[in-house]
Amino acid sequence: MAMKDSERSDADQRDPFAEFDNSMGSGTVRDPYPIFAELRRECPVQAGPLSDRFGMPQTEAMFSQEGAYYTALSYDAVQQVLLDGETFSSSGYAPTVGMLMGHSILEMDEPEHGRYRALIQQAFGLKAMERWETAIVAPIVDDLIDRFAPRGRADLVRELTLPFPIQVIAAMLGLPQEDLRQFHRWAVELISIQVDISRGIEASQKLREYFAGIVGSRRART
Repeated sequence: MAMKDSERSDADQRDPFAEFDNSMGSGTVRDPYPIFAELRRECPVQAGPLSDRFGMPQTEAMFSQEGAYYTALSYDAVQQVLLDGETFSSSGYAPTVGMLMGHSILEMDEPEHGRYRALIQQAFGLKAMERWETAIVAPIVDDLIDRFAPRGRADLVRELTLPFPIQVIAAMLGLPQEDLRQFHRWAVELISIQVDISRGIEASQKLREYFAGIVGSRRART
């Protein structure tokens, strides 16, 4: 089930990519590493938003709605957070990721996380990854590079690293090629929710409706 022409037309009327770039510090933060080094010297775990330290406007308001949050900046701190599931619960994603995607594996702890992981881990086995590398990943990378190679220069974030994972996901899901542009825009609006909460939620709903149609169409054919 492909999306409607009206949905594709709506995508042409706005540019969420510029907002995403701004929210990530494009044009503002030229070299973040000295600031990160300074923050680690102060404390390997920092409380609250870090935007002001990088000269960026604060855009993380949605993340403070459920109390304080912290950023782990050192290798040891990050490793401790990732390995100690009893102390550091993934359920903290519920007010943010859960608001967009519902209860998903991203906010699950053990043993629930393990049960769902077992359902999908075979799809990401070595043979599957090798097949995807040849059939999906390499052709997409080649195509993206071919588009800007003749110019001799490119905005690598917007022209390669940002579209690449979304195109790979779309190919893995078997989405129609003609839907790719709108799918990409909805995905960018989704991950830019800290800039525009209402638009992020709207993109989440649009993606839900789109995938419900895809799933329904495939079920009808089986």
